[in-house]
Amino acid sequence: MDLAEKLRKKGWPEEEIEKTVMILQSDEGQKKQTAYRQSLSPILYWSALILTMVGNLVVSVVMVPFLVILQGIELYFIIAILGGAFGLLFNLIINDIEHMDTEHHIVAGAFIPAIAAINVFIIVKLSNLLTDILKISFKQNAVIIAFIYITSFMAPYLIFKFSSKE
Repeated sequence: MDLAEKLRKKGWPEEEIEKTVMILQSDEGQKKQTAYRQSLSPILYWSALILTMVGNLVVSVVMVPFLVILQGIELYFIIAILGGAFGLLFNLIINDIEHMDTEHHIVAGAFIPAIAAINVFIIVKLSNLLTDILKISFKQNAVIIAFIYITSFMAPYLIFKFSSKE
């Protein structure tokens, strides 16, 4: 449905609809729309980064029961699934922000995984403390878990970046 039809459904008079459509389709109207979109881009970008950081923290906390109960291939598989799923969400958020230049993609592509690695590393260390309290005999290697999570988290982003350049 185009703009004129939407305005008609809202009860706008025909002369106002024509005037509005003409203004929006003019060069000046197009420039204003572009400027408005570009002014919103930084807000969307930083909101997406903050949302992704908070999401990574939540995912890290969700990992705690798995880190305490599981070990070996089962644990690594679940960590990879969590990282890949959140990585897909991250990729969708970052790639859907219009007017984002390469510099912002690089910052997001480096900053978010670094924060995620730190989150996961800390959570693994805390879960190892929890296993001590619960007198569970095994501990997780924080470096391996963080590496698996970050690798699977970044995979969708990297696949999209390299496949879209072809």
